[in-house]
This record gives sequence, structure tokens and C-alpha cells, in this order.
Amino acid sequence: MLKAKAPGSKLSRPFSVYKTYGQEGFSVVFKVVGENTKAYYYLKKGQKIEFMGPLGQPIPLDYKENNFILVGGGTGIASLMQISKALNEQRKKVDVFLGGHNESQIFGVEHFRGNGCEIRTITDIGPGPGRRGFVTELLEETLKKETTKSAIIACGPKPMLKKVHELAVEHGNECWVLLEEMMACGYGSCLGCAIFGFNEKGEEEVKHVCKDGPAFNSRWINWDKLVPMETVISLPISKKTDTPMKTTLRGKDGRVLELDYPVMNGSGCLDVGAIEKDIVDISHIGALVTKGIKLLPTLGNPTPRICETPNGIINSIGLEGPGVDEFIKSYLPRWRKFNKPLIANISGFTPDEFVDLAVKLSKAEVKIIEINVSCPNITQGGIAFGKDPEIVSNITFRVRRAVGDKVFIIVKLTPEAPDIVKVAKAAINAGADAISLINTLTGMAIDPYTLKFKIGRGFGGMSGPAIRPRAVKLVCDVASANTGVPVIGMGGIDSAEACRAGGLPSIPIHIPQVLLAPEY
Repeated sequence: MLKAKAPGSKLSRPFSVYKTYGQEGFSVVFKVVGENTKAYYYLKKGQKIEFMGPLGQPIPLDYKENNFILVGGGTGIASLMQISKALNEQRKKVDVFLGGHNESQIFGVEHFRGNGCEIRTITDIGPGPGRRGFVTELLEETLKKETTKSAIIACGPKPMLKKVHELAVEHGNECWVLLEEMMACGYGSCLGCAIFGFNEKGEEEVKHVCKDGPAFNSRWINWDKLVPMETVISLPISKKTDTPMKTTLRGKDGRVLELDYPVMNGSGCLDVGAIEKDIVDISHIGALVTKGIKLLPTLGNPTPRICETPNGIINSIGLEGPGVDEFIKSYLPRWRKFNKPLIANISGFTPDEFVDLAVKLSKAEVKIIEINVSCPNITQGGIAFGKDPEIVSNITFRVRRAVGDKVFIIVKLTPEAPDIVKVAKAAINAGADAISLINTLTGMAIDPYTLKFKIGRGFGGMSGPAIRPRAVKLVCDVASANTGVPVIGMGGIDSAEACRAGGLPSIPIHIPQVLLAPEY
């Protein structure tokens, strides 16, 4: 296992040895797909990397067999190089079938030939003169024609391995597959790299790649668990258009929110002054969301207000701001100069304050309001409004009744609600046109040397990539409930990839230069 210092990555990665160089070391092959493998890519000669190994068990090659077929797909090709060398030293006949998405993913051909192997390659797509298709097609053709059974060893994507296994069973060939699973320790303590299979009595049992692998007899494996039917988020297919990024959020009773781009900032992340100074490029933002607006001017919480945490920050700004009257007078005209849909985020300490805020903004021709129900309810001991479906319903209903049917209302939910779907449905039934989530998670940080809080108030709202898995889960819960209104996902969104992982019509992105989640 190897581990390079990569942002946001704590785990080592398992690799198979590609080539060895005596006492000089060895090489591995990898594909850059994330921050971890990107860190390997940028390593320079002389830099250190954590190493642990070798792990697992020797691959059980049965040298009584005379013929072998090695099947490799993608980066799985690397795992077969040392096997081909060992078989060549035993003077075995070895056929090697290599497949990849394109020709750039097929490597090591000359090294395999140097080990006395017969090579055939195939790619999913072009360009190039080679054959198109799947590597299992080469295996199937060979098994149909062979007169002497070959032992099969395969490494590659799991669906490929499953097909190799099925062909081996169909034609009566012995088959071993080399598996890789994400693991945290590498020596059998975490039990994360589990592989399920059946013993000789047909009873299910579990083994682990780090201790028992990487090679497993394909007939032992429970393939239904290794390659389960995956549920993939289906993206809507629209007609070809000259404005492919244009997004329409359809609320209730015919209310709509038109966005040129399916991206907006999260409340608290962006102030009008930063845009005016060209610190932030808003050309590809579909809507602008204000910082939380309160009824009266607020100085905010004591300092320190911000501290860094692993993969995020904690903030306790306290909704510092000028109050709604000054906002309407001095700030609203500045926001409107950008000619973007403006979403006014409102934060009240009582249900009456939410209503008063909404009425004042509605009279100022604000057409989109986001109700931040994560605020503490001072009439009930400071518990967040958003934890109680009945209170959320009451606030939403009263705001809707006060502003009429022309205002598009979004209700922003707290991740700390016991049943967030129930809260979302309560808001929608009371008149919400869309749901946005999540707000920050309550967090705390303590200085290990002074044992003092890093935040002046003691705690605050945690944001950043660290909370994204929680955000994705809760957003998925609400979106899967088929409530009939749009869902706007947020929480740790800091890249286009993170937006896509949300799988939603509109994703607020926390401006990378600021990295602040919605204010606590």
C-alpha cells in the first residue's frame, strides 16, 4: 500500500507490483482519477511516500497446468506482468488478452512479449486500426476453439471479471481473479476490504483482500454481492437547445424561477461588495443569494469568528448586518445592478420576525425569498425552528399568506432535523416552492495547547468538503421523496465534480475564494 500527501485523502491505496528492479525497487501503474492519484502523479524524484507491504497471500499458480490465459482490463493489466514473468520461467504457454477504453489505456505489450506471451488487444472505442469490442470477446472466442483447457487469471473492472468467471464456468476452465478493494489498514484490522463467497458446504463466508487475496477462485466468490445491480441517478434528457445551461425551477401554483445557469452561491458566502470589486466572477452564476437579512441591525458574534478544521471551517458570524430597512435602502439597489435573479435570505428569531421581514422585502419588489429556518427560536429556548415540522409549517404558511402568490418561496433546512423529509413536506404543504439544504452542521474546535475554544462563542457552523457526504445523503433523501418541488443542494460544494455528485437541478456552490457555508 502506498500513501502520498493528498488534500482531502486520509487512506493509503493498494497497488499491485508492475515491475521489479532487484534491490533498486519496483514500479506500479495507476490512473489519475482523484486527489490521491493526482498526488502520486506530481511526486518528484527524491520525495518520500509511505509504503507498506507486501500484503496478502501469494497467487496460487498451479504449475501442473501447461496453458494459461491472462485477461487484463485497464489498470488491471499491471497486476498480470509479474505473473507472466513467473509463468515464462516455468516454460508455460501464455496467451494475454488486454482491453481498455482506448489505446492509451493498453500498456506493457512489449514487456508481455518479452516474457514469451502471445498478445491480443481490443479497445472499446477508436481511433486506431485495432479491433473494437470487449476483452471478454477475445476470451470467449479462444475458449470455444481450445482443445486443451487453459487456466485463466484475470484482473480488471468487476463487471469484466464476472463475465470472465461466467465464461470459465461455461467452458469448464479453472479461473482466478485478482481483486482490489478500498481498505483502511492493509493488515486485516479494519475489515473494510471484505469479499463474500461460499465454502464447500455452500455456506456463505467472508474473506479479506489484504489477508486472503488478492487472488480468489472465481467459483468461490458470491458474484451477486461483488457486482450488485447498481442504482444510478438518471439525469433528465432534454431536447437540443442553444441554451443548454438554462434551468427552470417550477414551484407551486405556476410560480417559476428561471436561471441561466444551474449554479448559485450559498447564503453567507458572498457579499455585494466582493462582486463590485471583481473579486468574484458571477458571469456563470444563475442567481445571487444575499447574506442572512435580519429585522434589526446586528453586530454579530464575538471574535474569533472563523477557524479552520480538517477539510473545512467553523464560522460563527452571528448574522452581522444592517437590518432589513437599511438593506432595502442601501444594499438592494446594488444587488440589482448585476441583473441576476436575487434571492433574499431572511433570518428571524420569532415567527413574527419572519413575517415582518418577508412583508418589507415583498413591498420592495423582491420576488424570491429564502426562509432560513435554522435560526434559533428564542421563544422556545433557542432550539432551531427547522427541527420541528409544525413550526416550519406555521412560519411558511404565515409568510406565504403575508406576501401572496407572486413571491417564489424557498425554505432552507437544517441538517440537524430528526426527520428532514417530514420537515420538507411540512414546508411544501404550507406553501414553499422549493427546498434548499443543507445549512451548516454545529461544530466545535479546541486549541490543544491552550485548551480554549477556537471560536469566540464556543461553537459555530461547520462547512466545507468535510460535510459534503452528509449533505448528499440528506439532499438525496428529500429529492427521493418526490415532493413535487425543486430541491437545491448545498454543503461542501467546491467543484464541478461535487455539483455533479449532487445530481440535482440547481446546486449552490460555496465560492472557492471564500469557502464559507451559509452563516450560522
